[in-house]
Amino acid sequence: MYIESPLSYYDCCENPSIFEYRGMNICRSCAVVHESSLKPNYQEILSDEMVHIKINGGYSLNSYGNRTVFSVQGAPPKKRRLFQRLANLNKKFHTSEERNFQMANRELHYIASQLEIPTAICQRVFRFYRKAVNARLTAGRSIKSLLVACVFITCNLNSFFRSLKDFSEVTQIPVKKIRKNYHLLLKHFNLKLINRPISFFVSNFCSELKLSYRIKLDAMEVLELFERKKIPKSIHPKGLAAAIIYIVAKKYQIFSINQRILSELSCVSEVTIRNYMRLISRNVDLNGRLFRGSPKQIELEKVLIMSQ
Repeated sequence: MYIESPLSYYDCCENPSIFEYRGMNICRSCAVVHESSLKPNYQEILSDEMVHIKINGGYSLNSYGNRTVFSVQGAPPKKRRLFQRLANLNKKFHTSEERNFQMANRELHYIASQLEIPTAICQRVFRFYRKAVNARLTAGRSIKSLLVACVFITCNLNSFFRSLKDFSEVTQIPVKKIRKNYHLLLKHFNLKLINRPISFFVSNFCSELKLSYRIKLDAMEVLELFERKKIPKSIHPKGLAAAIIYIVAKKYQIFSINQRILSELSCVSEVTIRNYMRLISRNVDLNGRLFRGSPKQIELEKVLIMSQ
């Protein structure tokens, strides 16, 4: 294989000898595997709509609603031309609801790809959005904001929890507007959201703070001990999760995690976190619960956590 310049393979050896093997460029001298040698032909890459047209030899169909299909098989030439004209007119004709569903379908696919929402939940979202459109709830409201509210409610009812902040970052819609729309849907369809468990927030905060698995296990253990007591119903789950993580991080001497960082992460004030810390210390005996094991093992775990 001819190489114009060695700089084209900057991470290879001084004298690269590149050959093609099973679709990959490999160097004979140092055995470094480079990029694929197969270059795709983008002209042959077709969308799903074009593939549908090529396979069936007809017109593309939407994934929503009923459409009229004109069959020209076995028809005389005059009627065939007439049916083709009718099919073209039928394809160009769209009602306001069909345009609404078409825009909502595109936005739904984008949100699902960004937040990794399963296909089964997306189908339920579209059915729920169709009910909202039939109930004339789109009057005076944007399609995107109402669709995001439908996605949030459907994910919550199917125990696939995503926060309003995640939807706001993906769609660039304020959290206040999303909350207003989903309150409207809950009131109109008489629905109730599922309260997310505190363990969900503990796991989510640990992953966002990039804490180790051992800290997550100890935080879950403190939460389990606290839940055995009589917890007041008015407790804030995010504040309690932030207080538990702060207690465990303080035990492991991770000083980079302070109350200000947890307050910004959980959207709870520092005073609330301190109040929950006192509540946990009164109800849970943490002596002997954390740092179980030999002293050498404890020190090794501290060093590994501090090095992350």
